[in-house]
Amino acid sequence: MTKNRQIYFQSQLKITNKQGKTVPFLLNPIQLKIDEVVKKLEKKNKPIRILILKARREGVTTYVGGYIFNDTACNPNVSSLITAHIPKSTNDIFDIYKLFYDELHPAIKPMRRYNNRTELVFDNPSGKDRENNPGLRSKIVVATSNTIELARGSRLNHYHGSEVAYYKNAKKLMIGVFNAVPYEPNTSIWLETTANGVGGWYHKFFYKAYRKENEYIALFFAWWQFPEYRKQINVVKKKHIISSLDDEEKVLVKKFKCSIQQLAWRRWAIENLCQGEIELFHQEFPSTIEEAFITSGRPVFNRNNLQLFKVRKGQRGYIENKKFFKDEKGDLVIYQMPIKGRNYVIGGDVAEGKLIESSDEENEFDNFTRLKGDWSVLVVMDAVTRNVVAKYRGHPDPDILGDIAINLGYFYNTALLAIEANPGGYGIVTNKRIYKKKYPKNKIYFSVIVDRAKNKKTRKIGWWTTTKSRPLLIAIGKTYIREMTGEINDLEIISECMTFIVKESGKEEAEIGCYDDCCLAFCIACYVIEKSASSLVMIKKDNKIKKGNTWDHLVPQIPFIEE
Repeated sequence: MTKNRQIYFQSQLKITNKQGKTVPFLLNPIQLKIDEVVKKLEKKNKPIRILILKARREGVTTYVGGYIFNDTACNPNVSSLITAHIPKSTNDIFDIYKLFYDELHPAIKPMRRYNNRTELVFDNPSGKDRENNPGLRSKIVVATSNTIELARGSRLNHYHGSEVAYYKNAKKLMIGVFNAVPYEPNTSIWLETTANGVGGWYHKFFYKAYRKENEYIALFFAWWQFPEYRKQINVVKKKHIISSLDDEEKVLVKKFKCSIQQLAWRRWAIENLCQGEIELFHQEFPSTIEEAFITSGRPVFNRNNLQLFKVRKGQRGYIENKKFFKDEKGDLVIYQMPIKGRNYVIGGDVAEGKLIESSDEENEFDNFTRLKGDWSVLVVMDAVTRNVVAKYRGHPDPDILGDIAINLGYFYNTALLAIEANPGGYGIVTNKRIYKKKYPKNKIYFSVIVDRAKNKKTRKIGWWTTTKSRPLLIAIGKTYIREMTGEINDLEIISECMTFIVKESGKEEAEIGCYDDCCLAFCIACYVIEKSASSLVMIKKDNKIKKGNTWDHLVPQIPFIEE
């Protein structure tokens, strides 16, 4: 790799621009952003492991091609593999590399042994001289992704997967790739694509990287970040667009400061590039990560409003002895530390939490024992501002989750714990743990189940999700999002709400391949705050009426849930 990559690109590499002309390779704004990330990794002497979710034709493939060509054509014994989802894309990518080579200055152009539609081999073409002067012994191979054993048994320095979301056998191919490229400096794995729905391999792996559950860096580039995606319009057209903004366009203006010229291009692209289908535009030219992974089915929550909620980074870590300790790999993320005297509610959704031993093939793919099943989630909400201030998401055993909830509850001023506890579910174990550990009873949510047949009311610990309470729960979440009651802050909550849909059966649940644990825990917290706060009863203390925000002297009158 040359010391100054940008100078090498500009002075030595040529590309074909959109007008079909051969021009020097000057980095565009998207490519510059990628290069900044690469520089930071190189400065730390780390290998390059990058996932890129993008809009179409932003120059990502060309940048990665320049990076790989730079190292392979300038250094000995470098082996690089590039795959694409269809033969046409494979040929297009190979043409990028071939042009790089053809236009190189003769003084730095390496000897070439092969030059066909699949590979560039930088060896001495003369068999007689090869022993004394072998050349670089480096190569670039470009192939389609349908050969799943392509990388198995090989040793690679660089791998570039283009449009990975469209690979039919992505998981099996990546088993070979991830083990073929050693986790060492001066190696790279690039997985870039436009999205292709939810539930696929890339969708899951991208979010793992975003949550920092692996060593990959997840990057997203929206259409509105690319300067070329705008149209010059006259005054009349400009006034027309301003007067006819739809809800989604208003979001783009408010959240992303999109100009009228950008909106004009967007309207043009929907009609001319996406056959007039807005959902297709969302997939090909997304504005956000959540929008990129479009879903089938009717959304339950208002997606336009969901895009308006700000996503914050937060601090990762864990709670111990009522103190917060930072840890980048922690399952807890905090967006706001507790405020003295403020009341908080913690909504919880409980999963089994077991570690499932995986097959050798799966272990080879993930490099750790895989976790099976849903996640256990705790969402902490400020009872006054209705802001999400923290979220825990992990795979602890149900009883251990009880300990985590207790620690988190005490940290947030002895928060009211409302943890799901359905009959036969693992939440019963969590709630019993909380009760036995003597967490204050007035800070534990109890459901009241009404048995009309027996004309009897039963008080049950925890939040009970039943056929009658579930719609009420979701309805409160709908209202929160529609009215933008507070700040959600958390990307996973927003993402799960985006993929929470009405199925053909009429049931409201997560899209296939997606989770709803964060969404439901969030809705529980919303419901408990809304219903409990609206029915708080003042009680006397020392013959005086206690007023204020604190719940210490208030009795939550939990609404009855009929079953």
